[in-house]
Amino acid sequence: RETRKGLSFSINKSHSAPAAESSVVDFHAQQHGTPPGPASTGENAAGISNALKKFQMFACANSASRQARGDEKNISTTGGLNIDRTKISSWIKILTIATFITAICATAYAAAIDNILLRWRKSELYQDGTSNLTVAVTYYSAELVEAEIQTEAEKNLWTQDELEKYKYRYLQMLNLSEMIPIKVEFVNNGPTMHPGPFDKMIDMKIGNKTYEPVDYDKRLNFAFQGEKEGLVFFSRFDPKTGKNILDGQKRVTITLSAGISPLIAGRGRMARFFWDIKNDDPSKLYAGQTAARLETDRLLKRLENLRKDRADEEARLRAIDDEINTIQTRLDELASIQ
Repeated sequence: RETRKGLSFSINKSHSAPAAESSVVDFHAQQHGTPPGPASTGENAAGISNALKKFQMFACANSASRQARGDEKNISTTGGLNIDRTKISSWIKILTIATFITAICATAYAAAIDNILLRWRKSELYQDGTSNLTVAVTYYSAELVEAEIQTEAEKNLWTQDELEKYKYRYLQMLNLSEMIPIKVEFVNNGPTMHPGPFDKMIDMKIGNKTYEPVDYDKRLNFAFQGEKEGLVFFSRFDPKTGKNILDGQKRVTITLSAGISPLIAGRGRMARFFWDIKNDDPSKLYAGQTAARLETDRLLKRLENLRKDRADEEARLRAIDDEINTIQTRLDELASIQ
């Protein structure tokens, strides 16, 4: 144990085999009073030599291991870090550019929507002293309807299926296939308005013909101050000819009676709003899944009307048959008397 302890001590203190060997011999002399014999010295020297070789191999291995770990550390903390920093920097630049482009596209899209809205929503301001009235009328063109549907889809991050469902409900509400819907908005900061009966206060002129609404939001009949809005529907088809009243036309004009408000009457003329519709094509909205559902609705409604007509006709035929039977019975009675 002492020799191993001395060996361990000597190896830790020395860096060469001769020095280590001399230290061990001195240590043996101090402990036993005499230096070791030749055999003992040779055995110890051989053991020391082997131990030194093993130690040197171990030291070299440890040194190589430490060097390798140091190199890996250097690589990970220098080259690898530089590579990671370069990648991170590149990704930051890409994300920054993408965000910038997205912001530009979003701004451009919002501007395009605003332009579409301004094109189809007409407004007029009427003032008299401290009183004022703003009237806005919106014509639901195919372009406006599509823009509003897409805006809702973008805002709510809808899937295509969700968009189609919303489009179906939206078109069903507007009933563009049969009606020409108009939205009327009032912001009245003046004398109380008395717009009812509203269907007599508004009309639509196409070509040289004037049409009255077939339906409207009945809330527009009541007197009010402040804000109010509602939809007004005009038939898309002429009641006499059954033809589409917009075919071949270039302009639609909506007129509001001056009697609807003292502020409008004060100008001495009615409020008029018009739109260029020559390029408007509502049929563009009816495509894909939405078109199929709306057509199904129309066909079911038509089938229901035909069944009702048939029932009425059958009732009429039964009445005729009953009358024929009554007359025939009476003729038979008269014949028997004669």
